[in-house]
Amino acid sequence: NSFFNDLPGDSPMATQNPIERNGNIIYIARQAGLTAKEKLSALEKIASEEIDAFNAVNLSTMAYNVGVIWKQVRNRQERESIRTIVDKLLDRVTANAPRKISQFDSQALANTVWSFATVGRADERLFDAVASEAPRKIAQFNPQNPRDPE
Repeated sequence: NSFFNDLPGDSPMATQNPIERNGNIIYIARQAGLTAKEKLSALEKIASEEIDAFNAVNLSTMAYNVGVIWKQVRNRQERESIRTIVDKLLDRVTANAPRKISQFDSQALANTVWSFATVGRADERLFDAVASEAPRKIAQFNPQNPRDPE
């Protein structure tokens, strides 16, 4: 996608550390007025290049954005056209999140699980890790502040 290729080398994103850049690009991918497929492709580009630098917030933000994008697509045919890339992105989350699960706060845990539920996907390894970590974070959960995008 040329949107990301056209960023100048001296743009703020080009000079930030990978974690800051990943967070900003994920936010931009969600807000830039691109199609769902373009947004997901941008996320996939970022993830394929830098997911090893993602921290817990980056991973949960990526998962959350995948869920938000999926939820915004109401057309069945369009959902079918993006399913492969959605699965690929969530595969990247499941490959990285379990080893970093202790870094997830309650919001990150909730956002990650919400995303998987929203797209109708289960992952035993990830859910086992969340189930193991959630009791340690139970005091942080705030049912008065749900973050559903609608």
